[in-house]
Amino acid sequence: MFFKKFKNIFKHSYLILLISCEGQSPEEFNQKFETKFNDCVERAKNRCDDLNENQCLVFAESRCETFLGTVENPIVK
Repeated sequence: MFFKKFKNIFKHSYLILLISCEGQSPEEFNQKFETKFNDCVERAKNRCDDLNENQCLVFAESRCETFLGTVENPIVK
């Protein structure tokens, strides 16, 4: 009886996990995240006014981290 309930809970939890990661492996997710993040940084660099290259990069990365998060802690929408 206990085993059957545990099995059902595990099955539903696994299903939710699969839906939340959209069937992607961690490597695929990381690669897509890095591509999105790099594209975001390039777009944000276009918004740098009167900043040197290093300041512009810091500005762009912090802007993208606000919207996308980091590789270690992505913002899932």
